[in-house]
Formats: sequence, C-alpha cells, structure tokens
Amino acid sequence: MPGWRRRPGLVGTAAPAVPPPERRVRPGRRSGRRGCTPDAIEPRFRMLILLATFASLRWGELAALQRKNLDLDAGTIHVVGTTTELKDGSVTIGPPKSEAGKRLVSIPATLLPDLREHMETYAEKGEHGHVFVGPKGAKLRRANFARVWAAALKKAELGGFHFHDLRHGHGRSRRALETIKARAGIHP
Repeated sequence: MPGWRRRPGLVGTAAPAVPPPERRVRPGRRSGRRGCTPDAIEPRFRMLILLATFASLRWGELAALQRKNLDLDAGTIHVVGTTTELKDGSVTIGPPKSEAGKRLVSIPATLLPDLREHMETYAEKGEHGHVFVGPKGAKLRRANFARVWAAALKKAELGGFHFHDLRHGHGRSRRALETIKARAGIHP
C-alpha cells in the first residue's frame, strides 16, 4: 500500500508491511501552522504580529516603539526601550534589561509597504508618537491586548500559543545561532 514501508532488517518479499506512524499534531494546533496568522487579528495589530515574528521583537519593545526609532528608508528599527506595567496600573518606558537588548534590527523588505501604511493609519503622530497604540490612542497594555490575542487565536484555531512564541517563529532559518541571538537581543 502507498505510504507503508517494510520493517527494517527483514529480508525477502514475505516481510510484513508496517503502516506509517500516526502523525502527531500538538493539541490546539492545525497541521502545518506555526503561529497566529496575521489576518486573524484586528488590522490595527497586524504589523505588531509581523514585527514580533520577523524582527524578533518582544512585547515590551513593540509597545515602547516610537516613530523616531524607525528608519523606513534603511528598513531598520533601533530598539532602545521597553515598557513595564507597574502595580499601580501605570506604564513606564525604560531601557532594555541588558545592553544586548539595545540593538539595530532589520525589517524584512516585504513588510515595509505594510509598515508605511500602518504608520499612516494607526500610529501616533509626531516624532515621539508610538507606533502601536490602542483603538482610543492609549499606550498598549498587556492585559488589554490579551483579549485581542485570545480572539485572534480562537479565529485561527490555535491554542496554547503565547505572544512571545512569535519571537521564535522564524528560528528554523539557516542563520547561525549567534546571529539569531544577537538579533533577538539575547546576551550570551
């Protein structure tokens, strides 16, 4: 039968055939899918998902990203800050935890037209304007975004997938481990 194979180590034509092993799929995941599809999320947050995936940016780095840190002509992001949510509910922007977190990250050329459109449509105006803000123009908060993320996962029929997992989604590329770690701001 197609897809069946002979047991290794058995010689002759009378060897019993073995059915192929069952393909295992992690619970809550569709076969062949590696993450939340950007089209499953609200359009305002599509670029957030794409940059998390293809530029290896963390949630806090994306939430802190300002227009002045983007160079769309060069296709780069200068990561210099991250957000922290305090117990009193306030959001602060400060430097990354380590020096390795401060870095220059390239933006895939295929994302640049969509990023330009995002900047015109959704980003705050002005040099210090945030690239990603909520529907009412407020800074992003993890708890508020969690509802948006959960809805996107449900729409994409994915479960058990965290936003941070996007950051490692392109790890199957042929880049050297050191390059991936440097790009992601992971210190040795």
